[in-house]
Amino acid sequence: VTSSLALSLNEFGVSDPEITLGIPKAWIVLRAAEFPSTIRENIAGVIAGEMDRLTPFTADEALFDFRVLREEGDRLTVVVMAVRASSVMPYINDLKESGYNVSRVTASLSGLGALYQHTNQNADNIILEAGDNEYVGSLFIDGFLRKTLSGVLKPGDDESGLVAVSECVRVLSDTAGQEGISPEIVAIFSENRDTLKGLLESRIESPVRTMEGIDTKLEFSGTADEIPYAATGCAVQSMWPDSQGYNLLKKGIIEREKTPVVLSLILITALVSAWIFHMAYPIKLEGKRLESISNQINLTRDEAREVEALKKEIDTIASEIAALENFKEEFPMRIDMVKELTDIIPDGAYLTKLRITAETVEIEGNAGSAIELLPKLDASGYVSKVEFTSPTIRDAKTNSDRFRIKMEIEKEKIESEREKMEIEREKIETETGKMDTEREKMKGTYSVDDTEE
Repeated sequence: VTSSLALSLNEFGVSDPEITLGIPKAWIVLRAAEFPSTIRENIAGVIAGEMDRLTPFTADEALFDFRVLREEGDRLTVVVMAVRASSVMPYINDLKESGYNVSRVTASLSGLGALYQHTNQNADNIILEAGDNEYVGSLFIDGFLRKTLSGVLKPGDDESGLVAVSECVRVLSDTAGQEGISPEIVAIFSENRDTLKGLLESRIESPVRTMEGIDTKLEFSGTADEIPYAATGCAVQSMWPDSQGYNLLKKGIIEREKTPVVLSLILITALVSAWIFHMAYPIKLEGKRLESISNQINLTRDEAREVEALKKEIDTIASEIAALENFKEEFPMRIDMVKELTDIIPDGAYLTKLRITAETVEIEGNAGSAIELLPKLDASGYVSKVEFTSPTIRDAKTNSDRFRIKMEIEKEKIESEREKMEIEREKIETETGKMDTEREKMKGTYSVDDTEE
């Protein structure tokens, strides 16, 4: 790869290139997952933490990137692309040793989608590559690489090949149909698979375009037959601002666009000029009146801020008390038990299932050593008769024990703790009442006209 790059750059006369490395489909893992919309502010960190659940790699073992496919209600649908870093880094390091810095790593499939979208302005399509020995189908929705399928083709056997590629197209079309989309089908056939196009159209009863018949609107030093579509697409993807392509080197970090400095200065100058023109005459006319109002506001501003701060604090405390009261009335014992389990379960252990009835508590989860949980739970006054309900299973991947434990609830202990909590609640209500009284006093003393301020 390094030698081929050196020869190409010498032929093109390029000295300082920006290099995009396109990797084959067989190397990548593409997964779609749903998350709560609350993760949007730290979505890269959340996906890194979930990498070992979404892919066969951990975040440290992978190069990855993601795109938010859609947001509906309080749910985000995210598409994650990952590759094992040890598969790619030898190429990057060898290129770097030769003086070539790779700025972007993406999938060749993603480059094909970018090339077709740039050429035809169609962001919903299925791109099918049929070679001599294998086929790869890719579904793009809104420019995102959404799903891929691949398989083996027998040389010289167009009949079995037709069945395989038509089934691939059908599955990808059904996936798009679930989202109300009818994608365009584009195919790239090797010389030995040219007859597949006509057979495929008759079998799926949909038009099939070929990449060879599409004007890429790009100029090359060679002929059109020599264009490597995947490499061309990766280059287009790296330069096209509207491309939805992935850069696995980013590991999900989103770069914020910097505001052009010259444009910012022009806009600021225009705004300042307009503001001066607009304010000059009213200031002369209303100067004395504004000065009088400002003096009055300054006298009461600090007191008014204190009143508002007290009001917000009171409202916050009242809201928290109401939420706790509602939950305690509906599930008086469960909240105490959940709190107790939270205190008992050690760091490094976590629960995957919790079931609380009137008499018992059942928990399932993972811990470095499940046997160490029994004495901790026995030591609690909230439960008794703690025992495993099934044998523990050692998970080699996470190096932890998977456990299932059942225990009986000690109601008398919980009721005693609840009485203590009730005393604390009454203290809070007393303090809240004092704050309400103070707020009313201050309201009667100070009054600020928000409009004039």
